[in-house]
Amino acid sequence: MSRKKLLLFVILPVSAVASLGGGFLMATLFPPPAPSAEPNQTTAQNAAEQLPELGLGAARTVSSEVQQQRKAMQTKLTQELNDVMRDMNAKRLEFENKTRDLGKEEERIAQVREAAQEDIQRLDEMAMDIANLVINLKKEIKSLEDSKIRVQKEERENLKVMAAVMGKMKPDNAADMLADMSIRPADPGDGSRPGIEEAALYIFLMDPKQQPKVFDAMIKSKNQALAARLMKTVKFIALEQ
Repeated sequence: MSRKKLLLFVILPVSAVASLGGGFLMATLFPPPAPSAEPNQTTAQNAAEQLPELGLGAARTVSSEVQQQRKAMQTKLTQELNDVMRDMNAKRLEFENKTRDLGKEEERIAQVREAAQEDIQRLDEMAMDIANLVINLKKEIKSLEDSKIRVQKEERENLKVMAAVMGKMKPDNAADMLADMSIRPADPGDGSRPGIEEAALYIFLMDPKQQPKVFDAMIKSKNQALAARLMKTVKFIALEQ
């Protein structure tokens, strides 16, 4: 509930009741004086003649009852006014407590909103940093891919040159060179392929007319197993191309 609504529905009705009760009490406690009239001699004489007939005790009894009724009414109005004032004070305290609680809640909400704004700003900055990192990472990956393709292309050209040189050699010499190359293990450190794969790739890139001559030379030198393995690897390379 807002402060304006509390003021409209609590303080104003209580103030109106208190004002009405106070006015009524003041009117009862201090009644307006009766209009003055000049008593004439006849009226005074008539009153004196009628007083013995009414009896002095009866006049005093009526006056006492009126006073008791007035006193009772004054006591009742005083009690009602006290009740109204007590209720008004209770409502005022309740309004003050609610106002204080609303002030604390508004302060807490303001702090939470400020913290949320700071978090959003940090998240935006982090998102921008991540976006820049992704862009830079993509550039590096593209550069590495381009370098890899360039190296593979250069390696391919070098292999072709070496294969052409082997193709011009005598088949026996080429077979011995390929046999020595085939027993070399792969080196994970420099990323080189196993010797058997490299020897097969040289044969694949060699002039097709020279390939049978090299295999015949291997068979004659009793490297039939190596020749069979190289043939199989050459076929596999041809399928990958």
